[in-house]
Amino acid sequence: MQDTQTPKNSSSQETNISVTKVGDVTKAAPSTLVKFKISVNNTSKCKLTQVVVKDELPAGMTYKSSYPPANTSIGAIIWNNVGPLDVDACKTIKLVAEIGENGYQV
Repeated sequence: MQDTQTPKNSSSQETNISVTKVGDVTKAAPSTLVKFKISVNNTSKCKLTQVVVKDELPAGMTYKSSYPPANTSIGAIIWNNVGPLDVDACKTIKLVAEIGENGYQV
């Protein structure tokens, strides 16, 4: 997961966000569903109207679902607009992925 993104903003103020991702397990068997919580925080001094978040799952894991829904392509999960985000606001993305047959340590 990319740690920070550059949000689109029409003002000339600097825009920043921080993104953290935490899974609910550290070790699991194949076919286990892992629930991730992705927190997107506006650390800017201005409201952000459009925020795009991109994530990549580790090899051996498959995207199953998310809220809000995401667009997926080979190796990438993209939330095109999790905004608007007020100053110091946080939005949470919930992501579910499945561990493949070869397993994976989260």
